[in-house]
Amino acid sequence: MCPKLTMQQRIAGFCAFTGLGYMMAILGTLTLSQGYTEANIQKFAQLYIGGNLVALAATACFKGPKKLFKAMIHKKRRIGTAVWFGLMISIFVLAMQRAPLPVLLTLLVCETMAGVWYAASYIPWGRKMIIGCCQVSLFSPCPETLTPIAKQV
Repeated sequence: MCPKLTMQQRIAGFCAFTGLGYMMAILGTLTLSQGYTEANIQKFAQLYIGGNLVALAATACFKGPKKLFKAMIHKKRRIGTAVWFGLMISIFVLAMQRAPLPVLLTLLVCETMAGVWYAASYIPWGRKMIIGCCQVSLFSPCPETLTPIAKQV
């Protein structure tokens, strides 16, 4: 899949898709500044989730779709990938069905966290750093809460 692309073409495609993806996500967020109407929430969901998928396509352009897919379903990140995609689908479907704004915002926060967890799996010790930060901040009264997760990472 795309074996004849040069490194320069891959980088150009990566930059173009990344820029387009983030622009779509920002435009989606700006639609909410016009008010939390049902139409704006739907536009937001379409642009935001579409932007996430276009930005993911940037990685496919750089790495190749087949290699990206194999990396996404690797045993250390398949659960994170499934949760991230599941939340994106849920947000899109619920926004189209005009779900209440607090539900959508909660799902958006969870989707962002799932995306960060997924992306951290590509960074050496990325997930361990996230767990360490959470242990000393969010879970400082009971840091052993994250021990089972830390053992799996």
